[in-house]
Amino acid sequence: MNNTLKIAAIAAFSTLLAACTTQSPTVSEIDPSLSLSDRAYSIKTQQACEAESGTWRKVGRLQAFACVLPTADAGKACTDSSECQVGCIVEEHVEPGTKVVGQCMSSTHRFGCNTMVTNGVVEGTLCID
Repeated sequence: MNNTLKIAAIAAFSTLLAACTTQSPTVSEIDPSLSLSDRAYSIKTQQACEAESGTWRKVGRLQAFACVLPTADAGKACTDSSECQVGCIVEEHVEPGTKVVGQCMSSTHRFGCNTMVTNGVVEGTLCID
């Protein structure tokens, strides 16, 4: 193999090798126009989560890591999820169809069972694994 061909082969191999290296994740600015839940689900690193005052933790049946963000309106009285950053729930067991005043969820963590309130009426309980 002549020197020109060797140099070209080394250059091509170096280029391919450089393309295979991974970059360290950086904290990117989270789009403030997204809903709080969408912002939480768009965060893919612990560093970015903590920069948004979130908690990086395992969630759901699969125990995958996700960012859980706190809500500013946690515990506020509500009659519909449109009045809350994440959702309007009732904590105690109440029959579906009952008129109630609920409270805004405390975080973007939706796993487990939550009884939603819509237009001041209890909906069915939704369980998310």
